[in-house]
Amino acid sequence: MAELFTLPARATDSNGDNLSGAKLYFYATGTTTPQNVYSDADLNTSLGAVVTADSGGKFVGIYLDPLLTYRAVLKTSDDVTTIYDLDPIGSGANAADIQFTAEGTGAVVRTVGSKLGDTVSVKDFGAVGDGVTDDTAEFQAAIDSLGAAGGSVIVPDGMRCLIDSNLTVKANVSLVGPHQYVGSPDDNTNAPYGSVGGALLVNSAATITLKGGASLTGLLIHRKGMTFPAANSSAYAGTAVTIGGDDATVRNCMLLGFATAITSTDWQRGRFFDLLMDNTNGISISNAYDIPRIENVHCWPFATIAQYAIDLLPTQLQRSGTAFELNGVADWAKLTNCFAYGYFRGFDLNNVNTATLISCTVDGTAPPNVLAGCRGFSVRGTSYDTKLIGCQAASQEIGFYLDTGADIQNQLTNCVGWNGTNHAFFIGAGDWLMTSCVARQFTNGILYNNAASRLTIRGFQFGSTLTTRLNCNVAATTGFISFDGAQAPSAASGASLVTGTFTGVSVASASPLPIPAVGSDFNITGTTNFSNLQSGWAGREVTLYFAGILTVVHGTGAADAIRLSGAANFTTTAGATLTLRHNGTQWYEVGRSA
Repeated sequence: MAELFTLPARATDSNGDNLSGAKLYFYATGTTTPQNVYSDADLNTSLGAVVTADSGGKFVGIYLDPLLTYRAVLKTSDDVTTIYDLDPIGSGANAADIQFTAEGTGAVVRTVGSKLGDTVSVKDFGAVGDGVTDDTAEFQAAIDSLGAAGGSVIVPDGMRCLIDSNLTVKANVSLVGPHQYVGSPDDNTNAPYGSVGGALLVNSAATITLKGGASLTGLLIHRKGMTFPAANSSAYAGTAVTIGGDDATVRNCMLLGFATAITSTDWQRGRFFDLLMDNTNGISISNAYDIPRIENVHCWPFATIAQYAIDLLPTQLQRSGTAFELNGVADWAKLTNCFAYGYFRGFDLNNVNTATLISCTVDGTAPPNVLAGCRGFSVRGTSYDTKLIGCQAASQEIGFYLDTGADIQNQLTNCVGWNGTNHAFFIGAGDWLMTSCVARQFTNGILYNNAASRLTIRGFQFGSTLTTRLNCNVAATTGFISFDGAQAPSAASGASLVTGTFTGVSVASASPLPIPAVGSDFNITGTTNFSNLQSGWAGREVTLYFAGILTVVHGTGAADAIRLSGAANFTTTAGATLTLRHNGTQWYEVGRSA
């Protein structure tokens, strides 16, 4: 194709005036032999070898033969001469010598080389993209060409690039594929990922390392040698992406067929958004001391096709690893709208600080094919200030496995465990506040398994088909179970407390009596007399159940004092009760039993 010739916008005569009256003389490069130029891109109409500027001092509509080389000599009306050596692109031109001007007012002249430099493609560095030729070196060269300033390297559509050895995406470099969002190219009965372009085929012995601020966007990344649909996950191997710096991002990608999709150790603020994944393990983050974020990540058996293919066995849909793992700190981690299907562990939080999970869900192969030993959500170790909000676990052996250290507070709000085989909620060590949660279609609702655990339940709903609502595997000693406005653990809807002893909250007598800030029924042990109760507020009503003899002392005026009927002290007996209501200043007796 003919090349349109354009003078630099800065070309003027010696007085700074425009080029009115100037002439361009065209020669063969390195000679004084005149060489014709043309007025049309098809080279049908010759302008000869000399062209005069128009009345506005511009040279327009000059086309060069792509098979020839040119030297243009500009002579202005005041005899200033400028020489340009030009090589049209079609003949191996140097892009630095060919000029480019964008359309529109204010556009400046650049070289074609400068324009092409705006976009770095792996093709520019020789990547083949046939899925067979190793393109690792070409990718690395393209990435390295951007230097310390960083930028973007494009993987064009249609390319399937083999990454046969380790690839490092340098700091602040983005490796960008052609996909806005990589999804299934067909439906849930088919998996033709082997024909999708914009793909990286990564050797299981290699990994893609993202340095600080580096990112992967819009790419299909699957293990080298995969065929689709995969028979099962037994051949999954290697690590697709290894985080090697702070602020790395993986976005709008699909990752298939690895032992681990993404791993990060000792790096901060990793960001993983809008991903589809099918691997033995999904995202694993350890020792992140500043807020990792995971949003809209969907772990599901994409490579083996989903359960809609009725001839698949449950084992073809199940994965033996963990979809989302936070281990060691993961300070203030935020996981939002994430999903795991068929994993041995859906979400596993171990020794993490102040992690929050919002609208995260876990599902699996339904009973009777629930994966043996699977858990939807595990919060364990020294994890504290954990918040699970609006999370659901279905088709699990244990929906929520909650087992942290003594005196460590964690919270569940609007969480649901349903359609499982054992316990919807397992309470090990630690203090747990469960608000407006639901257990249904499990064998058991709540298993209380640690005598020191302090469990507070508000607005809990037990399904009618549970065999056991609350199973106290141990009787609370230093811990307690407090129901505050929750559905009682009785047989009212078919479920019952079938094992253990539900003792409620026990408080050792002391003056003042230190009742918890939540709950309404407290078992008072010991014989120490007391004259006031802590944790009172206007309208709060509590009932005290006494195990022995002590004296509750009447008082007036003082904050949290106990105002008793007849202004007389109350001497208890074993089995006596006392009900009190707070008016904002002190407690008033409502009723008693001897």
